Amino acid sequence: MPVKETAVLYSTTAMTMNFLYIPAILFLNKNAEQLMILMFLMSIDFASGLMKSYRLHKKFTKYKFVVGVYMKFITLLIPFLFIFAGVGVGYDLSEFIPFCLSVLILIEFYSILGNFYTIRTGKELEDKDILSYLLLKTRNKIDKEITKRTEEKK
Repeated sequence: MPVKETAVLYSTTAMTMNFLYIPAILFLNKNAEQLMILMFLMSIDFASGLMKSYRLHKKFTKYKFVVGVYMKFITLLIPFLFIFAGVGVGYDLSEFIPFCLSVLILIEFYSILGNFYTIRTGKELEDKDILSYLLLKTRNKIDKEITKRTEEKK
């Protein structure tokens, strides 16, 4: 590659990395302990989910494995999305993020308990997806707030 093209490529890559790197480091510095606990519980949940599939004699495919990894990654992105959205609209969410991480930790713990119950008894618990429920409630609350603010401006 010619030097000019390489410099443009590296400068674009560097700008992208700085855009993502600095907020990520600031977030990690403040919430490192909770994030480590969350990732540890996610690993246990993933492993216990594999054992649960084996116990229930369910076929476990590569597709399910990849989807499970993606879902864990998306779950880890939720606090980052709250931070970016909050900063974008001018709110300080520094007190809300530890709460959000705590909720995610409790959700993973609940899932682990359900997996262990199934492994032990061979009976599958009714799947109550707490995360989806909480995200839906959060979305509805944000929607109401936006509607209220737009009506006030009229």
